[in-house]
Amino acid sequence: MENLASHKKLLKALFQSAAEGILVVDRQGSIVLANPRCLQMFGYTHDELVGQSLEILVTPGLQAAHAGFREGFFQDPKIRPMGVGRKLYGRTAAGEVFPLEVSLSHMEVDGARYAIGFIVDITKQKQAADENILLSKIFHESFNDIYIIDAQNYRILKANTGALKNIGYTLEELQELVAWDLKPDQDQTDFLQRVAPLLSGEKKKIIFESVFVRKDHSSFPAEIHMQLFDHEDRQVFMETVLDISERKQAEAALQREKETAQRYLDIAASIFVVLDREGTVMLFNRKGSQILGFEEEEVIGKNWFDYFLSEEEKEKGQQIFKRVMQGEMDVIEIYENNVLTKNREERPIAWYNSLIRDEQEQPIAVLSSGVDLTEKRKAERDVMKALIEGQEVERERIAKEMHDGLGQSLTAMQLNLNALQAHCEHVAPEAKQLFEQLKGILYNTTQEIKSISRNLMPGVLRDYGLVQGLEYLCQTLKDINLIQVNLQVYRMDKKLDSIQSIGLYRIAQELINNTLKHGKASEIHVQLIGHENSVVLMVEDDGTGFDPTVSHVKNGLGLKNMETRVKTLNGTFLIDSYPGKGTSVTVEIPIHKE
Repeated sequence: MENLASHKKLLKALFQSAAEGILVVDRQGSIVLANPRCLQMFGYTHDELVGQSLEILVTPGLQAAHAGFREGFFQDPKIRPMGVGRKLYGRTAAGEVFPLEVSLSHMEVDGARYAIGFIVDITKQKQAADENILLSKIFHESFNDIYIIDAQNYRILKANTGALKNIGYTLEELQELVAWDLKPDQDQTDFLQRVAPLLSGEKKKIIFESVFVRKDHSSFPAEIHMQLFDHEDRQVFMETVLDISERKQAEAALQREKETAQRYLDIAASIFVVLDREGTVMLFNRKGSQILGFEEEEVIGKNWFDYFLSEEEKEKGQQIFKRVMQGEMDVIEIYENNVLTKNREERPIAWYNSLIRDEQEQPIAVLSSGVDLTEKRKAERDVMKALIEGQEVERERIAKEMHDGLGQSLTAMQLNLNALQAHCEHVAPEAKQLFEQLKGILYNTTQEIKSISRNLMPGVLRDYGLVQGLEYLCQTLKDINLIQVNLQVYRMDKKLDSIQSIGLYRIAQELINNTLKHGKASEIHVQLIGHENSVVLMVEDDGTGFDPTVSHVKNGLGLKNMETRVKTLNGTFLIDSYPGKGTSVTVEIPIHKE
């Protein structure tokens, strides 16, 4: 009896602590016993479950059929798994469904037969199995070739369906090969050097390009991604192979197009420059190298505004470029500025610009083709210089003819009138008065001819140079116009040629005449200043001033003539004036040291 009691305790303990659910059902389908694991699995308490129909634990779609299966078991009870060939699911008290496995047994107590079910929740096993199935499906159905390689002996362990189909080997044939057998551009040393960062833990993944050879000896370019994994008791490489034949063909075609475009750019007669959104040079052709003196590699990657424009041009250019890139203004189709050459000289360039946009129509770069205007500007200056030199020659010729021809005739007339003076004592008063008027007119005409002759070509300018010429001009104007004209000369030990001297003299003469005609000034200041490499002429007055931006003033013949003269001297011309504030004009021309 003691042994029996002991066995009962043991059986009860086994029933209570079993890791799988145990369910006892009578022939009517009522639940008689359920162990704690079974109650936990289905989410019931003992009192909630015991006495209930077994079908409450079955999914609704199988409840009717299950009653038939149960009756069949009781008629022919055998120890066997339940639901062979079918997927079994249980239903919890909360209505949740989960996969399970059931092993059936039976027993008889006091003449009554009972079915015993041993139930295992296989949710985790099923999830793991599903994941394995999914991973296997991904592995075999991947569009990329995948190889698994032993990290110890470098033999190929496995390959997916795509790899086998592409490479032409069977899996058994591949398993006889090592990783570098498929790569004609690699040997064992190359392969080991390649995977060393993975084995050392320096990198988690490596990507490189190689060539893969098939069983039929054909080959294709490949991009290879390699990773290292722990698998069971060893490490393996996963090698993913992407066939990049189309990409290589596209790259080759693109390279050919680029080379063709570059040849067109290199033989073009214009500079071609492409600037990105930050103003960095992305493209620079051979003509640009020839004109500016830089090699292509000295320009590509540099900021155009920082390296190739003077400080005066830089700020203006950057502001315009920034507004264009931000969409605040349209690109200026034709734009002129000076560009710095390698030896830091400035060359005038006329740019023809167009905007490059992305797929969203946002500006991403500017393409500019430039024409060097240096020779054109030089030719224009030569033409203007020739015209001005011709004017000066013609002025000198006219002045000489007036002095030698008309001047002599007027002098002869004056002498004859003086000779007639003695014979006019006894003539009528009216005739005498007309005679005196005639003498006055002749005198005034003679003085006017002398003044015109001096203005056309002052002898002092020709004989003594610019400083004395300006002194004579200022003094003459003070004597004639009763206006204060002050001349100040500083460091004028510079040697000027006749073109420079005449040019600056004519500019000063024109500026003073404009002040006398229009400025209503009481005082004029003229300064001539010599610098190391230039001469500066400044003419200031305290007159009425004007707005130099007004079109009829800006385009007036006087200012145009002065600007033309300044251009022929390669100088700069600056006007500072405002209505009621007087006028200041500064001219600076370069000179060369002896």
